[in-house]
Parts: sequence; structure tokens; C-alpha cells
Amino acid sequence: MHTIEMALNMLRIGHLIECEIVPSDKEVGAYNVVTIAQQGQGGDRYLVTDDAGRVIECRSTSYAKSVAARIGFQDAQIKAAS
Repeated sequence: MHTIEMALNMLRIGHLIECEIVPSDKEVGAYNVVTIAQQGQGGDRYLVTDDAGRVIECRSTSYAKSVAARIGFQDAQIKAAS
């Protein structure tokens, strides 16, 4: 897990390649933003949190996409979970 600011910095240095919008495990109808690191960096997946360390629960996919865009991901880098 990491904050929006940390994800922004990781994207800037090329550590992250894309993100995925996935259904929340905790809230029905909510979505989480998961960032994905490059394969050379382990291909790890990270949930995005607020500054207090709480996973951001988005009430819609459009809001989740706006969180991803705030991090700096372009539309082509934002994937919807299947």
C-alpha cells in the first residue's frame, strides 16, 4: 500500500507502469485503485491509500479513474478489472 503522493513519485521515476480499478473487498459497490510496478521492479501491485494509511474506497469507477489521473496515470494506463 502507498499514498497518492508516494504513487505520484513512483510514477515519475518510472517504477509504476499502469494501474487497475478493482472492486473493493470491503465495501459492496466501491472500487479501489491498484498500481502496478514494472516487471523489472518485481511487478508488485499496491493499493492506494490516503495519508492516514486507509485504503481509498471509491464510490464509482469514474471517481476511481479521477484518483488514478490525480496520481498522473494517462487513460491508456488505467485498466478496469475484468
